[in-house]
Amino acid sequence: MTRRRLHAATVVVYVYSAENRRTVAKEKSVQNDNEELLTFTLGYPPTGNTSVRHAAGAHWLSPKAKAYFAVTRFDLMRQGLCLKLEGRLRVEAVISPPDRRKRDLDNVWKVAGDACTRAGGWVDDCQIDWLVLRRVEPSEGGSIHIRIMQLDKEI
Repeated sequence: MTRRRLHAATVVVYVYSAENRRTVAKEKSVQNDNEELLTFTLGYPPTGNTSVRHAAGAHWLSPKAKAYFAVTRFDLMRQGLCLKLEGRLRVEAVISPPDRRKRDLDNVWKVAGDACTRAGGWVDDCQIDWLVLRRVEPSEGGSIHIRIMQLDKEI
């Protein structure tokens, strides 16, 4: 049996102030061992199969992927969730597709995870030691509900 415990943590929250038109850093303390560090919902991303384009040795993001990354960053900043979490993480993503077509969950997560990294949800996606992806019934437009918790080094 694997033993899991959550750390108490102090994280820095980057909040966009519309009045001052700048980002302000604030410290936030998470003391309860059972408390999630972060919970938020994103829109449904474009597929990971077409998000990165390749030609003549160059790689670039598709316009849909760029737009999704920008919207994700704006949403997380607006909610004050650009925490740049450090340490080992457990991430649970509940994915509600926009329709009943067949989709690979890993391709959905590939874009959503990269968007969270670029938006400042965590420093680097290599910090994720425990990733749980779950598909639920389709919803209009689709969505991804993400919960992030911090792990001990022992998994």
